[in-house]
Amino acid sequence: MVFRKIVENAGWIGLVQILNYLVPLFTLPVITRALGPHLYGSVATMTAYAGYAGLLVSYGFNFSGMRSVAQTRDRPQDMLREISAAIGAQFVLAAIAVVLFLIALFSLSPDRSYNLPAVIILTQVVSTCLIPQWVFLGLERMKDFTVVQLVSRVLAAICIVAWVRTADDLIFFLAVNSLSSIAILIGSFAILKKYDIRLHVPSTVEIADAMRGSTRLFFTNIATNLYTSTNIVIVSLVLGPAAAGEFALADRIGERSQEIKDLGDKDAITARRDVLQQEINKIKAAAQLT
Repeated sequence: MVFRKIVENAGWIGLVQILNYLVPLFTLPVITRALGPHLYGSVATMTAYAGYAGLLVSYGFNFSGMRSVAQTRDRPQDMLREISAAIGAQFVLAAIAVVLFLIALFSLSPDRSYNLPAVIILTQVVSTCLIPQWVFLGLERMKDFTVVQLVSRVLAAICIVAWVRTADDLIFFLAVNSLSSIAILIGSFAILKKYDIRLHVPSTVEIADAMRGSTRLFFTNIATNLYTSTNIVIVSLVLGPAAAGEFALADRIGERSQEIKDLGDKDAITARRDVLQQEINKIKAAAQLT
């Protein structure tokens, strides 16, 4: 039974990964053709700036939160306290990130026409970072969450492919992506309620403890993610939005190609098999102890 649960969750996680590979294959050509290199580069640059806010919102909880849930799921009250504290901390950080981003946007932006697109992009990034996927990973209950993601993202992709045609559709394109992320966020909390996970408003001490446990991971995320985001920003500042668009498109295609290659890579398959074998060995050891 335990082995079956591990395989089932691995299958749902794999479905999420496949979704991440397939959706851009249909939407990316439509978006780049409709927006053109200059506007697509501007969107990529704004997304990179919003990604800085996203780093603050995530704050390493994707890793530390999942670990806490896995360690406390046999103690429901402790688990609820850990989840509530982490999610509460993320909403506090989201408020701070949004305020800082808006101050920078309205103070430093030379072109006011991009303010609305930037706000919509920020909404999408923050909503995505607030999605508590780490809770479902820690609980090893990925099915319902994956279905919500699948429905929301496929519907968004259909809308983009069907109706995005020219640069005038920029706001529609951004709004569809943002609404998709918000729908997944709301659906995630609905699923948690279905699982009888009743979140409470955490105390200041609980929020501080949750952040303290994720601080090291936060700085690790900064070191790795700022590098990738900053590339697009630098290209845009030095060579202009059109060059940033070309760079972002090439980078996106390269990332997806590498990920698809890794799916069939012999070493990657061996590594995934070894991880699964380790889980099986743990189950056997636990069975022998009982």
